[in-house]
Amino acid sequence: MKKQIVKSVGWEITKLIIPAFVGFLLAYITFSKQFDANEKSRLNDNLNKLLDVNLQFPFVEDSSFITSWVKNKNSNSDSSLRYQTYCEYVFNFLQNTCEYFGYDKNKIQDFVDVHDLIGQHKEWWNMPEQKNSDSYPKPFRDFINESYK
Repeated sequence: MKKQIVKSVGWEITKLIIPAFVGFLLAYITFSKQFDANEKSRLNDNLNKLLDVNLQFPFVEDSSFITSWVKNKNSNSDSSLRYQTYCEYVFNFLQNTCEYFGYDKNKIQDFVDVHDLIGQHKEWWNMPEQKNSDSYPKPFRDFINESYK
């Protein structure tokens, strides 16, 4: 008699646990997919913002301007400050992209043309303030330095 009661209680508990576990699993999968979609949408939005800045301030990608900026890095002119801020935004965007794709070079390259994005901004990246900064994690710094080789 006791065995039958224990068996019955065990079955009732199992009937409660299985649907709860399945519900949790489905909720987790749904949340993960939604989070992933939101994160990729955020990256796309940030890429579009970069393109908007390029349209508003085309000098930030102009090789003539960048050459003159290299000679006057310490200038506090409006255009120089905008360029430096733009570079920070570019590299912050790329850091987020690298983290999203787990530093998988192929996936990153499929999402954004890294060399086109950072190619002209090597001088900014090589400034002592950037090289000695811990603001970017080591895997990202390694990724950028490898990209510039």
